[in-house]
Amino acid sequence: ISSQPKLGSDYIIHLMKDRQNRIWILSWRGLSIYNQTTDSFEILSKDHVFLFAYQNSDGRVLLCSYSQGGIWEVQEDFSIHRLDRNGEARFTFLYEDEEKQMYSCKDLSSLALLSNDSTLVIDTLLQLKGDFKAACADPLNDSIHWFATTNGLIRLNRFTKSFNVFSR
Repeated sequence: ISSQPKLGSDYIIHLMKDRQNRIWILSWRGLSIYNQTTDSFEILSKDHVFLFAYQNSDGRVLLCSYSQGGIWEVQEDFSIHRLDRNGEARFTFLYEDEEKQMYSCKDLSSLALLSNDSTLVIDTLLQLKGDFKAACADPLNDSIHWFATTNGLIRLNRFTKSFNVFSR
């Protein structure tokens, strides 16, 4: 990368590469996307602090907003629209399982299971403190998902919604 491209901020919070090989940059002063053709950054928003970006199985690019709360979607014209109807809740993480069930960390105090429709309304809320950092399905048991958090490791049964927290 040349020294010409400029970012909205040097404080980079999250990076994501989507299926079109675009690089999304979430910074303390907004959202940018790297244009490989022009070797430049296009600033899409300076009004939000987004903490996490995720492209779901339908190809939608979803963003967790810290500054204004909620879950947002990037439209085809790169405009950004809020999806959820969850008030001022702050979301910091998104994960989608093989059944297209969406999970999100809400207010650093719970794991939200979100509706499968375009509104992403909270269906179930499990009281689990900490910031969620990563998730994966158990390779040997399709009913189990693992979540890495700032308060330990969580094993969740996606059918019964029962969970175990492993910490020191």
